Amino acid sequence: MLFFAFLTLATSNPSYQSCRADPRCDVIAQDFSNLRGLTFANGKLYAAEAGRGPEVGAMNPHCFDGPLGRACLGFTGAVWEMSPNGAYKQKVVDYLPSLALAASTDGTNVPAGGMALGAADVLVRNHDIYVVMGAGFTPETEPMFHDETHGFLGTVGIVRSGRYQVIAKLYREEFDHNPDHHHIETNPYGITSDGNKMFVSDAAANCVYQLEHDGTGDANIHLKACFEGEAVPTGVDMNGGHLYVGQLTGFPIVQGAAKVFKLNTGGGNSHISTFLEGFTTISDIALDHTGDLYVLETGTLAAGTKGTLWKVNRHNHDRTKIADYLDFPMGLAVTDDYIFVAHKGNVAEDSEILRFRCS
Repeated sequence: MLFFAFLTLATSNPSYQSCRADPRCDVIAQDFSNLRGLTFANGKLYAAEAGRGPEVGAMNPHCFDGPLGRACLGFTGAVWEMSPNGAYKQKVVDYLPSLALAASTDGTNVPAGGMALGAADVLVRNHDIYVVMGAGFTPETEPMFHDETHGFLGTVGIVRSGRYQVIAKLYREEFDHNPDHHHIETNPYGITSDGNKMFVSDAAANCVYQLEHDGTGDANIHLKACFEGEAVPTGVDMNGGHLYVGQLTGFPIVQGAAKVFKLNTGGGNSHISTFLEGFTTISDIALDHTGDLYVLETGTLAAGTKGTLWKVNRHNHDRTKIADYLDFPMGLAVTDDYIFVAHKGNVAEDSEILRFRCS
């Protein structure tokens, strides 16, 4: 699976060894499993937790042998709502499907429950909470995931009374149409909105979809754009009628090959242009209210490699390094006062949320 495979290369020269040694950084919430996308809305922080696969001691979990070992399905995913300082937090939906490693045989020493696929990102729009569910499967493996109990993977849904309701089966768009005309595989990843339109990236399908949803029934799905080759689009955000898309890149990983793309959101299919380049394995992006862009480069499992958080000036595109000591950061949210990062996003029970002061 493409998501599992990208965890192998990055470099940095950390100025601090950890958040606890950085005077700008605080750990505000801990003990999550495979924490992913973040968003800030209505004075609260929301976090997508992909989970750790089955509960410890689960009887007869649904398992299969994957590229990094045996992976198992469970119901440990969730979406959290919390205060900006982490003092208050609660689940707004839980019992979401989660596919995670039971063991790793490739020398990476990932503990059981690591590198999960499940809740990948969250969006709050008009007080409605939308969730993207990752997948990482092909038409050949899809029947293992979409029985009557595991049918949420590869979809977008809305939270209603603490339950997840599917509004868009994005995996079917890839399987039925294969719009990029490459290998058929799906892994919905990031979500953002502009008025009544939502935009969702599919990292494995290499495309971005536009969704229209009035709060009831199924969403209308439109293909917005597909990228050349194995671009692997990840984090998305909006500004001034334009959609910005971060790029992980496919294999082989090349240092400095990742870009931030810019698309218009009007009309039909969008023209794709390069907005920024020279990054490596972008896991998420976020824009602040002034138009400055924050870019999160993921770390990897290779010894001594770390992730980096950048701020890019909206006028001259100068880059400021905010942190270069991060362990597999996966999600990003920005307010006027703080930058929130989903940290250690590839492990069970050790993921955390970091908060950086903007000034």
